[in-house]
Amino acid sequence: MYHLARIRRILLMLLFALPLALFSTTPTATGAQSVARKPTDVAPGWYYLWQNGNAQKGHPRIENADGISGLRILFPFAYVWPHKGHAPLWISYSVTYSNRSNNIMYFTCNGVSDPSISGEWLKRGSGHIAGYVGGEVSYCSQHPDANFTLGPGRHMQLWVLVHNVPWSDNQVSIEWQQGGHPHVRTGWFKPYVDGARTRPAAPQGVCPYDCS
Repeated sequence: MYHLARIRRILLMLLFALPLALFSTTPTATGAQSVARKPTDVAPGWYYLWQNGNAQKGHPRIENADGISGLRILFPFAYVWPHKGHAPLWISYSVTYSNRSNNIMYFTCNGVSDPSISGEWLKRGSGHIAGYVGGEVSYCSQHPDANFTLGPGRHMQLWVLVHNVPWSDNQVSIEWQQGGHPHVRTGWFKPYVDGARTRPAAPQGVCPYDCS
């Protein structure tokens, strides 16, 4: 009898615990990396990044970046990687450094090879700022000891790969801290404008997963 009573108590405990297990939710982390990823409505391919605000029109850019006179950091293109079987999950942002001064500039990946220090801030169509998604891979994460010398009038290109493709009605602000000391953030812009004036070749060796 004692064993039967004990079994009944265990069954009752399981009966009351089951609805809690079915309908309770686990709290999610909050903060910079808390953006919920859901399938995008954007097709794969190159997109022309364009900021059309009153303060700045054209490619999102930072003039005299990080207080360096003559350094322009430009964000001209994004590449949405195709993915087999479902909506794209990965986007690469192309970043161009331009030396508009008469002095040589020096940059390095040493000490800034963590890709997550660069990435995208997301603002939903409703105006809600969803949060920050750091990069998964970047040029500097693949070349952590790289050094760059940028002469007057010269350009160089870097990139970061982010595991979150914004929706077509989202706005994006790119945070960038690669290639040395520049630490900048663009204004808000809509990331998808078709008809890029030039279309670079698709990035090679950038996506670490099966994106084709």
